[in-house]
Formats: sequence, C-alpha cells, structure tokens
Amino acid sequence: MGMTKSQINKLGDVLRAAGPPKEEVLLRLQELRASYDPPMTAAQMLLKNALGIDATSRLKTVNTIVEKLRRDKTRLAEMQDIAGLRVVADIGLAEQTVLAEKVSAIFATAKVVDRREKPRYGYRAVHVVAVVDGYPVEIQIRTKLQDLWAQALERLADEVGRGIRYGEPAIRRSEEVSRLRGIADLIAGIELARKAYGAARRAVESRPQDDDVHGMLERLRTALDEASEQLRIYFESWHSGAKP
Repeated sequence: MGMTKSQINKLGDVLRAAGPPKEEVLLRLQELRASYDPPMTAAQMLLKNALGIDATSRLKTVNTIVEKLRRDKTRLAEMQDIAGLRVVADIGLAEQTVLAEKVSAIFATAKVVDRREKPRYGYRAVHVVAVVDGYPVEIQIRTKLQDLWAQALERLADEVGRGIRYGEPAIRRSEEVSRLRGIADLIAGIELARKAYGAARRAVESRPQDDDVHGMLERLRTALDEASEQLRIYFESWHSGAKP
C-alpha cells in the first residue's frame, strides 16, 4: 500500500470526526480507495480463470466509507469491503456453501463469513474475504433470491434512508421496510426447505416403490417452486420502479 497501516488509521480517525471532511483529506481517501482497484481486478480475473465465474465488481464510495467509519468501530486499515466482488448463482444453500469453499480455496489467504447463520437485519449471503497483494477483497456469494432481496432493500434505502440497512428506523414507508424484513425470513425458510427437500429426495432414491413418499416430495417441490416464483414476481416490481 502507498500508506502505512498507521497512516491509514490516522486518516480514518480524521474522517470519523464530526463535520464535513476537508478537501485534501477526501483526496487522500480517494487515492487510498483507488489503490484497491488492481487487487480487485486481479481477484475478479482469478475467479474467471480458475472457476469460470463472472463476478461483478465495485469499490465502496467515499461517502459510504465515511458513513461506515462513523457508524462502526472498524479502523480504516481493517475495513474489509472497500473492494468488493459479487457472485449471484441459481443455486441452493448446500451448493452455495460448496461454491464458497471453492472460491476460498483459490486464494492463498481467505476466510469465510457466513451471513446466513448471523444475518444482518435480513441480509443473508456468504462472504469470502480474500487477501490479494496485501489488500482485502470481499467476495459476496448470493443465491438469486438473496440477491433480489438485497437489491430491493438497497432501492428502498435510497428512498427512505440508508440507515435501514443497519436496523435504524425508517423515516417514512416503515410498513414497507418491515414487510421487506419479513420477506427475508420467508426466503430463508424457503431455501432451508429446498435444502431439506434435496436431502429427502436423495434418501428415498433407493425406494422407487414408495409412491406416497415420492408424491409428498413432489408436492413439496411444486409448492416451493410456486413460492419462489411469487417472490420473483414481487421483486420485479422493485426493479421496474413500481410499488410492490
């Protein structure tokens, strides 16, 4: 890094102070932020070459970094999500775990953070924090439903206040925020049921004569498919700009 860890943390302390940061301080933060771009691109290429994964990329904005410094106790040098990649796949929870393990294995240094076990205000995903050329790069691995929910929350947060992403009360449209958080639990329940369905289906593969069990599992699969489709339609209204 161009700055030492101590210098980065001192910059973070200045940014954490109340009031608008001075222009020269913001310029230093912008330079630090830009230094994460090459490692992020390198991680993106490694995912593509090693696993055939197309990941989208983003650098945390200057304003978002300052907001996080003021909201959390994280030191700037320890902030793990300045550089981020996102992988969205049409997979279940078990496949999501396997994919996270594969992603983690291609980096010399990486740790897995499971946001399914400890969701943050409804947000669920699996994060792999890899270190590339000394820089942390956060790789978010989401199922399609997890991603649709997260995008809907982002859209709503832009309208009613970014604080709802961290459990703060909504300034307006509080009922929609509460409903969306409830939908996060519904999605988790559907995905857990799909995981259980997969395990049950494998368990009865050796019992083709058991029509009752196979019929029950088929009805469960149909119900889960219908619930997932209804959620997809619901979230399409967010992306089209319509009110759900």
